[in-house]
Order: sequence, then C-alpha cells, then structure tokens
Amino acid sequence: METAEFEKLLASKERKFRITAHAMLRIRQRKVNHTAIEEEIRVRKPVVVVEEPCDEAGERKFGAYYRQSGPYYHAYIVALNNGITVWRENKDRQKRIIK
Repeated sequence: METAEFEKLLASKERKFRITAHAMLRIRQRKVNHTAIEEEIRVRKPVVVVEEPCDEAGERKFGAYYRQSGPYYHAYIVALNNGITVWRENKDRQKRIIK
C-alpha cells in the first residue's frame, strides 16, 4: 500500500485514538509519552505501510513503520474501525519487513 493512501485513510474522518492494554503497559515500562505515539501516527509520514488481514468486518489493519535515528524504526499495528487502535509490532516481523 502506498503511504499516501494510508495517510488519507487516517485523515478521512475524525477517529478516537486507543492504545491496547499491552501496548500501554510497554509504554509505561519504557517511560514513553503516549501522546507522542498518537502524534507520530497522525502527523508523521510512515516509511512503509503493509495492509494486513483482519477478522472483524468493516475493519482495516495496517503495519506502519516510522523511521527513527539511524537504522531504527518504530513499528505499529494500526486498526481502523470505529477509532484507531494501536499496538507495537513484533520485533522479528519488523526486521523481516524492513529488509
């Protein structure tokens, strides 16, 4: 999927932003500001977006990768349904997709 199409979907309507409980636990453990994650997803342009299969009707799910310093990326799974649900991506899968 083109990153521009993903960005257009995010901006197509106002959606409530949610972070899964597991992702929130990791955010707290790493002392990351959760509003920074929302800002990254809503404002920054991803480097790679991969649409993924989903189980729920009317939902679209994407792996979105945002460049950080050097060879590092933040990887999120973003589900668009009634809102935006976010959780962090598996590190092994992240490495395979970025290669």
